Amino acid sequence: MIERYWDKLSSRERLLVLMGVIIVCAMLLHGLLLQPYLDYRSGLKSQIYTQNARFEQVEQLSREFQQLQSRQDEFVRQIEEETEGFSLFTFLEEAATVNQLRTQVSAMKPGQRTIDDGILESTVTMNLERVSLSQLVSLLLAIEYSDRKITIRDISIYRNKNDDKMMLLDVILKTAVVAVDENAIEIN
Repeated sequence: MIERYWDKLSSRERLLVLMGVIIVCAMLLHGLLLQPYLDYRSGLKSQIYTQNARFEQVEQLSREFQQLQSRQDEFVRQIEEETEGFSLFTFLEEAATVNQLRTQVSAMKPGQRTIDDGILESTVTMNLERVSLSQLVSLLLAIEYSDRKITIRDISIYRNKNDDKMMLLDVILKTAVVAVDENAIEIN
């Protein structure tokens, strides 16, 4: 049946049909084989690019981690050197004595909390009663200009209720210093 139809066609029509068949075959070949292959190849290139970018990011994070680890080790060594044989409680007692506040200290409460693995924060809350402003400033300056990195975490200042002249203060002073817990950390 196809042969009869083909025989009835003129040479020009045969050429057009043949070109149409070739075009359809080329489109099928392109759509079924070539385009999926190109898409797959493009997808692989995209995945390779993405994985390379991720790998570079992981390398960058690794370098940053090593730098941070080195800085942490240096920080821990520095803290160890600064806090070796140092007691915040004793320091504050001495500072109060030097600044003639020993009799005004009504309470001192030590505390400790873990900041990070092997890093501790030692705190001392000091209650002072009937303190003059100049005495308080002297104590704060002694803390501020000490060789240790002592932080004043909180300070509450109240007018002393028993002072008629309103010249004396009651103070709650919370100080802190960072220390190394020798039981929890090992320096390389």
